Amino acid sequence: QVTIAPVIPEAPTAQTAPTAPTAPPAPTAPTAPTTPTTPTTPAIDEPVATVNTQDISNINWRTLLAQLNLSGLTLALANHCCIQEANHDRITLLIERQHAALVNERQQQRLAEALKQYFNCDIKVEISVGEITEATPAQEKQRENNERQQQAQQSIESDANVRGLLDAFDAKVVPDSIQALDSTEK
Repeated sequence: QVTIAPVIPEAPTAQTAPTAPTAPPAPTAPTAPTTPTTPTTPAIDEPVATVNTQDISNINWRTLLAQLNLSGLTLALANHCCIQEANHDRITLLIERQHAALVNERQQQRLAEALKQYFNCDIKVEISVGEITEATPAQEKQRENNERQQQAQQSIESDANVRGLLDAFDAKVVPDSIQALDSTEK
């Protein structure tokens, strides 16, 4: 659990120039004695809000992977998995047999360490080989790339300038020559 406490800044000290003497304040009517009140702002060491970082049962695996500092084989392994089960201290992942060669103790440890850093608690990672019924992050990315490629091909085929060139030169577009731009390449 992470405790979040408010930061209470110190009151600024102002240096003021001497002022001209003023008349003493006028006497006021006596008032009833006041009782001391407690401050409404919490003390520095009082927790204001508690964030339960151990509730990982409702995580989106692809979104989580984008926030972890993974690379290389560990990232490839994680991208080919989907969550089978998750609770406060354990994540069970499922990977298809065709990608099972990515699974090894070192990659599981690296993935567990990245999750530990992210959630700020110990997480045990277990990976099982089996049939996946939902899309993995790698499959989702491939589907998105295929859709972008299809849109690029449709854009070329429907472009009036391209049609004019094809007609003028009795040419054909080679479908494999069309490449969708990455969203960062505009």
